[in-house]
Formats: sequence, structure tokens, C-alpha cells
Amino acid sequence: MTVHAPRPSVRWGAAVAGNSCAVWGSRRSTCTLWHSCSGHFAPAGLSWRRPRLGAEALGFVSGPSGARRFSGMPSDGAATAAAQAVASALESSTASSPPGAGPTAELGWLPTDAVLRLVDAVHEATGLEWWASIVLGTVALRLVLLPLVVHAVRNKCKMALMQPEMLELQLRYKGLGLQRTQEVSASFAREMQDVYRRNGFHPVYSVLPLFLQAPVFMSMFLALRRFGSVFPDAVTGGTLWFVNLAATDATLALPVLTGTSMFAAVEFGIRTQTAETSPEGALMQNIVRGFCISMPVVASFMPCSVLVYWVSTNTFTLLQSAVLAVPAVRQVLAIPQVPAHVMEETARLRAELQQGWPPSAATAPPAEPPRS
Repeated sequence: MTVHAPRPSVRWGAAVAGNSCAVWGSRRSTCTLWHSCSGHFAPAGLSWRRPRLGAEALGFVSGPSGARRFSGMPSDGAATAAAQAVASALESSTASSPPGAGPTAELGWLPTDAVLRLVDAVHEATGLEWWASIVLGTVALRLVLLPLVVHAVRNKCKMALMQPEMLELQLRYKGLGLQRTQEVSASFAREMQDVYRRNGFHPVYSVLPLFLQAPVFMSMFLALRRFGSVFPDAVTGGTLWFVNLAATDATLALPVLTGTSMFAAVEFGIRTQTAETSPEGALMQNIVRGFCISMPVVASFMPCSVLVYWVSTNTFTLLQSAVLAVPAVRQVLAIPQVPAHVMEETARLRAELQQGWPPSAATAPPAEPPRS
């Protein structure tokens, strides 16, 4: 028997649970589940037929290949197209992956890894080429260390101002003709500490910036040596004649520029210093000059990424020395001026000490005879 019903005037849908059907109304959408109810509903109305059993009752049908699939699933061709769409979406999401999933994802948090993360962050944030990102990262690190440099220069000028007082103290102990015993050394150290305290000077402040900057410079050097292995596109990240940052400069122009910039920075710093140079200091300056002359040979074995950093930091040092030598800048930064007469007095007193201290045993007072 077939029961015909008029088409409902309201929106309706159908759902199948086991072998039964239900009809419900909805105001939002019209939903007809033809795959699951095609055997229960006819276009003209509601028909009662023999209920399906087994897999057919659950909505499974046989495909062209003979395999059973759910009737609501797409066909084999539609499934292939859907798989291709998913693959394309995955490729597009990988191409627009966040920075943390890039080459720096496998890096740790060692100082060298932090340097590579810094350069990569500059590269991603600014869109600059790799060579420009190295330069900008170098400038950023040097600006962070600039307060330490200013403090060291200020402390060095204080030491230059109290040099005459320190040399006079040494001459006074030398004139006493005393041997350098533990008591004499302790007395000399106490008076020297009084001189430091009156002038607001501490010897550690002069070398502390050097100890703090050395790990940073070494980390930059070690990180940029393996720059090409971390960032494969560094082979085209250079400019001008050094396009490949992972290779050495075959023209030797960049190594020569490295040595020249280093020598210029060192020489300018020597000529603008405000303190009288001691013999030991003069010897150290000559050693540094010799190292700068041999620098092109060392730099010829380094990749261009390291040389870009060296040229950048040497140029920054040169400009930094030039700016800190301006009287107006020194006044703003509270760097004391060392008058010329102080330097002349320092040179005179140092010349008097050239004979050495402590004096020899011949000039020392005779020892007391042993008591009987």
C-alpha cells in the first residue's frame, strides 16, 4: 500500500535512525538527506517500501571498484580532488609558516645561537638582505654596549688626572731606600687606595667593559662563521662583489678593507687618547698595529659573513672614537677633560722613575747585626 501525502508548505528535513524515518520542520535551512532516505521518500510523497538490511541499512553502497563506502562520502574522483586541495592548503600554510618554524627552529640558546636569532629577527622584521641585517645587528649590539664604553672612558680620564699624585707617591717610597718587604708593600697599597677613593676611581672599571665585550665579539665571530650552514639563502645574501656570504672573498678586497678599517680605528684611538702613554702601553700599541697589518692574511680565510661584521664593528669603533673626542659630547657625557699641563707633569715624573723601583740591595740600609 502506498500513502500519498501533499507536499508540506513548511521547510522540512528527514533523518534516518535504523529502519525508521522522522520528519521535522526548520526555519533556518532546508535539508533533504537523499542518500540515506532515497528509498523511503519519493518525489511525490511518502512511500512505504521493504526496509533495507545489513550494510545498506547503514547507508553503505558499492563503488565502481567494488569497495563499499558510505553513501554520504564523495566518489573516488571527488576524493582525489579533495586530497589535492588539502595538499595545496598544507603547502600554502607551510610557505606562510611563522618565523619560529624557519631555520632558527633547531637552534638552542647558546650565545652563538642567540646571535643567529638576532640577525634572523632583523632580517624578518626589516626585509633587508642578509648583509644589511648583519650590519644592522652589529650596530644594535654596539649601541647596547655603548654605556660600558663611556663608563670606561670616564674612568680612564680620572686615572689620567690622578697620575701625577700616584707617581709622586711611588717616588717618595723610592726615595726612602727601603727594600720591598710585605710591610712596605702593604703601606704603599693603603696610600694608593686613599688616592683612588679621593678621585672616585676604581681599577676594575677600566677593564670590566673589555671582559664584558669580549664574549659578545667572540660569539658574533663564531656564529657568523657557520652562517651559511644555518641559512642556505646566504649564498645570495651579499652585495656588490661578495654576493655569497658563505664563501671567502676571492678578490681579497674585503680582507684588505677589514685590515684597513681596523688599523684606522686603532690609530685614531691612540692619537685621540687623553692620557700619557707608559712604556708598557706603547709596546702594546705597537703589537696591536702589527696585528692590524697582518689582518688581511687572516681575513682571507674567513667567509664574507664574518668580514661584513668585522668591517661594520671597526667602522663603528672609528666613529665612536671620533664622537667621544668632541668636547661638547664629552661635557654631556660627564667625561672629564685632561689638561695639557697634567700630561706634561705625568711625563716628567715617569721619566724620573725609569731607574726602577724597588731600589737594589746596595742602596738599602744595612741590616741590624744579630743580637748575642
